[in-house]
Amino acid sequence: RITALCRPEEVDRLETILRQQQAIANGMIAARRLADLPSDRCTPQFVVEAAQTMCAAFPALRCEILDEQQIVEQGLGLLHAVGKGVTCPPRLLAIHYDGILDGPVRCYVGKGITFDTGGLWLKEGAGMYTMKYDMCGAANVLGMLLTVAELGLSVRIMGVLALAENAIGPDAMQPGTVARACNGLTVEINNTDAEGRLVLADAIAWTSQRHPQARYIIDMATLTGAVVKALGYELSGLMTQNEPLRQALTDAGKQSGDEVWSLPLDVRLKKQTHSAIADLCNTPTNNAAISASAAWLLHHFCPPSIPWAHLDISGTALWRENGRSVASGRPIPLLVAHLLSELAR
Repeated sequence: RITALCRPEEVDRLETILRQQQAIANGMIAARRLADLPSDRCTPQFVVEAAQTMCAAFPALRCEILDEQQIVEQGLGLLHAVGKGVTCPPRLLAIHYDGILDGPVRCYVGKGITFDTGGLWLKEGAGMYTMKYDMCGAANVLGMLLTVAELGLSVRIMGVLALAENAIGPDAMQPGTVARACNGLTVEINNTDAEGRLVLADAIAWTSQRHPQARYIIDMATLTGAVVKALGYELSGLMTQNEPLRQALTDAGKQSGDEVWSLPLDVRLKKQTHSAIADLCNTPTNNAAISASAAWLLHHFCPPSIPWAHLDISGTALWRENGRSVASGRPIPLLVAHLLSELAR
């Protein structure tokens, strides 16, 4: 609760600011609470049901769910490959917000790996400890939609949560597997611990097919440890080939204090995703430019006609203090600041 004392002529301006900040805080808290839950409880289906419950409070929000059978039927072979090895099957959750009846749809996609063992490319124990947080991207997409709905913004948005658990088991994907995405591209899975870019790729392609005239697609993911080595814990990595979107997100980051830093994304990365047996491979064999290489893979799944940006939030999705990690709710402040700035033009 915030009580503000101000001059009478400042009341309207401050009421707007405080209302916006309260809604952002509520969205961040919802995302953080979901991400902080233990992964044995917070499965893909649990996330879907929790999102449905939270969205039910806002008539402008509606949920669309693809179960494991529909994921296969609609050709999301990358999401299926990641999630097929476990007893809690994958889900794709689309949350639609219709604050107006017509107009361009702004799309947000979040990585929702509810727990990441690394699959058959098994992580060591210490590297697995915080992997319940590998769904922070998806949680933050949900939190942002709740913020927008609370503010009642005059805009159309679709948020897509790509939900799966990456685990070992008799049916788990194997290194060397080739899977096909819903846009027809094939990917050689040479590292099962690079699963996040697989579920994101399918979700981005599916989103672009649903809204081929989208205003933009922005994805967010705890995707690579390499971005933490490059940027630390205070900056999210931004990768895009759309300069206006890059500038707008950079400016929104500075305005909100939820800052981003651009990393390269151009044809010089092409060899990093080369495969002899598929259209692409999911990790570079030379172990170089890991964060940018992942973004280069992802850009193949968004048509050039739609502005697209990738946010690697591996460093910023968590607050780390005194040996503990908790979800931060970032980059919700960045995304809301960017959206409000757009709507104010």
